[in-house]
Amino acid sequence: MKIVPDIIGHYFVEATLPKPARDKLEEIINTIRKAYSMSFQSQESYEWLDASARKGALKKIENLVYVIGYSNIGPDNSSPSLIDQFYSGLDLDGQDHFGNQVRASAFWAQVEFEKATKKFDRMHMKDIPTKNNAYNSLNTNGVYFPAGVLQSPLFNVDFPEYLNYGGFGATTGGHEITHTFDDDGITYDEIGRRKSKVNADRG
Repeated sequence: MKIVPDIIGHYFVEATLPKPARDKLEEIINTIRKAYSMSFQSQESYEWLDASARKGALKKIENLVYVIGYSNIGPDNSSPSLIDQFYSGLDLDGQDHFGNQVRASAFWAQVEFEKATKKFDRMHMKDIPTKNNAYNSLNTNGVYFPAGVLQSPLFNVDFPEYLNYGGFGATTGGHEITHTFDDDGITYDEIGRRKSKVNADRG
């Protein structure tokens, strides 16, 4: 049962994924995106792609969003004051574990209900920062990398380039982006809308 994952996540990212590391990860992701874009533009790379599929693939890679470490939306995990504001409606008691669980359940249910009245932000990462897993969200055309998965041996800012590209670049960055174009991914457009026909404008 999650209670205050954003507070925990803020300090976890501070301790394990400082800004130089996040900058390096962003560089790797953008390099991979550029490689995808260049390959889709090359007629020789994928001769089996028709013009419609090539156009859709380029639109998807150009509009792909990504989040590294933690979410800056709902709440902004980089800002202690905004985190405090977000949790201001949650009453916790250090001597009442069961009551904390009940109140946290009600608090998070209210957070979910309120989402129905707000425009969904594609930059929101649903997983907590400490989670040791990355994911591709087809209905946002986005890839999301919690800080928990961005650790050694998969990634370290002090590793040589070949280790970071062979670790994070291939198994997480490249793998998750590839889902954008798999048999499920092609049924969603460049902002994550489900297409009525797979062949209408394949991505």
